[in-house]
Amino acid sequence: MKTALRTAVPALPALAAAVLLTACQTTTADSVKPHVSVVRPAGAAAAGPAPVVFFLQGTGGGNNRAWLWASTLADAGIASAIIDGAGLRNRSNLAGVPARDVAQDYAAALRLLRDDPRVDVGRHAVMGFSSGGTAAMVAGTVREPDQPRPRAVIAFYPGVLGECSENHAADTAVHVFYGDLDEWGTHGGTRDACRRAVEGKPGRVFHAVRNAHHGFDDSVTVTWSAGGYSFRSEPNPQARAEVAQTLIPLLKAAFR
Repeated sequence: MKTALRTAVPALPALAAAVLLTACQTTTADSVKPHVSVVRPAGAAAAGPAPVVFFLQGTGGGNNRAWLWASTLADAGIASAIIDGAGLRNRSNLAGVPARDVAQDYAAALRLLRDDPRVDVGRHAVMGFSSGGTAAMVAGTVREPDQPRPRAVIAFYPGVLGECSENHAADTAVHVFYGDLDEWGTHGGTRDACRRAVEGKPGRVFHAVRNAHHGFDDSVTVTWSAGGYSFRSEPNPQARAEVAQTLIPLLKAAFR
């Protein structure tokens, strides 16, 4: 069932000119601290520090998708660190914020949680949505030398206007999930660019998601306009469930 349509969203993935790779701001552990929420597994799965996934927002801000996935991951014994990158900047969205700046939010959160007994940052992944997925893909060079590499990078429908790349070490698994109905992915050949960026390379996998639009893993339908074109995000619970069946095992394998 579709939820109510929301329009006039200022969070255009197109403004993922947020995809610029030149840094404009450095996030610190102190500055990010009020904007990181940790979700822990419950029950027996909560014994000892848990492997953790760091979540990066899309251009529109908000963490609805991250909270939904955090619940799913908690059931699988995996913790989540949900970063409010927009709130960190005292704004409602990340329009115009370079992808590398958003990636630095992850590096700062990683520093913040390095001694937190709830999580094991030595076993972590970074995951993002739309422009947050782009940030996750280019986060390979933002950590300090003493910080552990992510075991896996999970990018949901990343890239912009035919541009898509990643810069992680060979021993970091990179997984891109893209819906076959994603209008943003079709525009400018962005989905195909992301496929080319990872497909056929060791440790890199492109996952085509059937019958899925942008934001298929969200719970709301959103429309936006950019450059004279109209786009939409639309949830698909079945597609999300199928992706979860792939995502959970690959994260568990990465965290072994």
